[in-house]
Amino acid sequence: LETGETVLTENAREDPRFAGSTSIVLHDIRSVAAVPLHLGEEALGALYLDSRLGNPNFSESSLPALNLFGALAAQALNQALALKALRRENVRLRRQAGRYAFEEILGRSKAMETVFALMERVAPTDLPVLIRGESGTGKELIARAIHNAGPRRDKPLLALFAGNLGEELLESELFGHRKGAFTGAYQDKPGLLTLADGGSLLLDEVADIPPRIQAKLLRVLQDGTFKPVGGTGNLRADVRLLSATHSDLAERVRKGDFREDLYYRINGIEIEVPPLRNRREDIPLIAEQVLRRFCEESGRGRVRFSRAALALLVRARWPGNVRELERTVQRAVVLCPGDTIEPEHLVFTRSASGVEHPGERTLKAAEKRHILEVLRETGGNRSEAARLLGVSRRYLQKLIREWREEGLEV
Repeated sequence: LETGETVLTENAREDPRFAGSTSIVLHDIRSVAAVPLHLGEEALGALYLDSRLGNPNFSESSLPALNLFGALAAQALNQALALKALRRENVRLRRQAGRYAFEEILGRSKAMETVFALMERVAPTDLPVLIRGESGTGKELIARAIHNAGPRRDKPLLALFAGNLGEELLESELFGHRKGAFTGAYQDKPGLLTLADGGSLLLDEVADIPPRIQAKLLRVLQDGTFKPVGGTGNLRADVRLLSATHSDLAERVRKGDFREDLYYRINGIEIEVPPLRNRREDIPLIAEQVLRRFCEESGRGRVRFSRAALALLVRARWPGNVRELERTVQRAVVLCPGDTIEPEHLVFTRSASGVEHPGERTLKAAEKRHILEVLRETGGNRSEAARLLGVSRRYLQKLIREWREEGLEV
């Protein structure tokens, strides 16, 4: 390695350079060749060969072949080291890409650090993920971040909100349908499973999927096959399933409203998203980002929160979570005439501020309380609640959407 030259001896036992080497005697080594592995002026190492008793000895005539072999070995070693470095860099960039994919989800609290850690571990895998949390906590955002940081990032992520679709429409949206399958089916239509093939499918409010559709979905997860509505042959789909719900699915399984076998299929790993009231230290961070972004989008100059306004945001109840916080900040920007948002510019919903309005004795408010009570009694099962209330499921869904827009957790 010092001289960069090949070392060769035909008789190692008589060569003074190997005097005192016990291995020469112990292993009956007769001749030795050591070839330097050079790449340009860089020494990568050396190739050692020896010839023992009963084998031909190395000689001066062996040098050209040994030097050629050493040059080829040096190139091969260099390529192997370069490949190892590329793989290491690839891993680093993938991890970095994963972190970038999570940038839209803000949080420094311990609760969110736990969520981020789970996301980082599960994203590179193909495991199905069940994301559970209250309305407005950012479940879909988390699902998209997991997809974007995973191996299917270059394929589509499609989402289906299962909470407000009738059974027939849900089946058609999910599995597709053939021409003539039902009134209005004038042509074949691929379902989301087909369109998301190779990518990911997010089923939002998965707990509301009817039992018959649950059975069809289970088969997809078992063997990757399904039949479109009105179809006779099986289709195949390779999708990663991401599910979201605000319900306690384990409780729904216990009550018999959700298939136990499907529950275990979709729950490869569960991520519990904390409500905003359980991570108040994140509220200033989120509010500042929403403020900055909304000002940029609306062409408004720089606006800031006063200390009192920010403290009020931190103390609010936020039943609508991040979504409600975003709307409150956006309203404040519109209502603020200057460059500083004060407490009087913050207009909260009744549920967020905790202020009771005199109108709570109205018939409409009483109806609302009764419907919410029935929903609680049925564990959030909207079909059963609609039956008990004597209204259509569609009408109940309409009310729930209106209440959610008001920031109420339903």
